[in-house]
Amino acid sequence: MQRNHLTTNQTLLFTLLLMCTGLYLTGCSSNPDDPGGNPPPTNAGTMVVKVLDYHGNPISSAMVNIQGTDVSVDGNGLVTYQAKTVPEYVEVKVHKSGWMFTPDSLKNLIEANDKDTITIRGEQPSDPLFVDMVIVSAGTFIMGSDSTFDRTENSRPTYEATITRAYYIGKFEVTEKLWRAVMGSDSKSTGCDNCPAVGVTYMDAITFCNELSRKKGLEPPYTISGPYVSWNDAADGFRLPTDCEWEFAAKGNLTTAWYRGSYGDWAELNKISWTGDNSGNTKHEVGLLEPNARGMFDVLGNADEWAWDWYADPNSDAKTDYKGPSSGERRILKGASFLTGQGGHFLYKRTGTPPVPTNSILPGAGLRLIRRP
Repeated sequence: MQRNHLTTNQTLLFTLLLMCTGLYLTGCSSNPDDPGGNPPPTNAGTMVVKVLDYHGNPISSAMVNIQGTDVSVDGNGLVTYQAKTVPEYVEVKVHKSGWMFTPDSLKNLIEANDKDTITIRGEQPSDPLFVDMVIVSAGTFIMGSDSTFDRTENSRPTYEATITRAYYIGKFEVTEKLWRAVMGSDSKSTGCDNCPAVGVTYMDAITFCNELSRKKGLEPPYTISGPYVSWNDAADGFRLPTDCEWEFAAKGNLTTAWYRGSYGDWAELNKISWTGDNSGNTKHEVGLLEPNARGMFDVLGNADEWAWDWYADPNSDAKTDYKGPSSGERRILKGASFLTGQGGHFLYKRTGTPPVPTNSILPGAGLRLIRRP
């Protein structure tokens, strides 16, 4: 019986054909992120996602979902992604059972030769220092109102305000429970752990922001020297919102007095705000009424909320990242409290109040926290 034998050259040719066929079937790709396509462009940017707790420690076994694919973080809490095209919008989500992340999702634009590093912080809601926050994107809006309702004269005239950086703001007002965990004692209005901490002076609020920041391993934003306070805008700790940041988060581009219903429809106001007419003149648990479009509760009512700014009458000049005047005698309170009558609730309301009242505490004054990404 005669056998057919392949020559050496035939064997090499056959092997090469098999290799090419295999490469064709697998997409001939050398890019592990895109096994069915082509290698990334030579100028493709990269993005590093860092998943850390508030003390800077990596969160082991956290999963980063990038463009729909889960990738586990490495031992340093990092995941590196290389763009498949330039530019590329990349959607990122982080998840781990029992944890909450800020932000819980984001989109990042990777451009040619970019080397972006994005830090996402995680914490467990069971942590007594947990702060639930929502993100507010940069934007431009009309600050104040030209309405002629009573008690809105401090909001006129309107002006165009621009905020150039995204920020996080508390979903809820600071509660008595959080205040006690940070300060070691109750605020000046005790009882009801999940009610807002009230009776808080401006200097109390500044001190609280610094203490919470220290306890969570963040840089405190404020330096306190007697009655004087300076603000380090580069610090990553918790702080008070500016007048503009508070109002942009509260109303966005709305021009109405409330984010539900029309001024004078008190039944609608009662769905979003604890006022002097429906509260029984007492504070209530946060989050019981309807939130605004950003998911913030008790924007109106329950507690007045301190802003960073010194009070001054507004003017119509456009402003960018405005922090208020450099000095003054009164600081700004925003929103309204459970003691304020229905007619005094406006998204654009601003009240000038001494930072340390000399006659009595402010029974309705509290705070809502803000932090930069």
